[in-house]
Amino acid sequence: MAESMSDEQIVETVMNKIETFYFEDGAESGEAIFNAFAEKHQEVFLEECDAEGMENKLEYTAVYKDFCATFEAHIEKIIEMCGVSVEQFFNALKSLQ
Repeated sequence: MAESMSDEQIVETVMNKIETFYFEDGAESGEAIFNAFAEKHQEVFLEECDAEGMENKLEYTAVYKDFCATFEAHIEKIIEMCGVSVEQFFNALKSLQ
């Protein structure tokens, strides 16, 4: 499918699907996944956290890496559902700069 699409069409198609993922309702929406992730890891973070005034704990790094892996997997799946590889999408984005 990607072969018949211009770079602009690839980016538009994928970005529309990603936007839908983030803003749709339901258990598989970006918001629902984020909320479930935050609830799962809430005990790691202090209730009165001053993000700018304190140094990050080492355990935050593991949570951050888990967060990135979780969302990257969803975004990669969305890209591939559009009939495009992650590399093709990346190259299409680069070509539009």
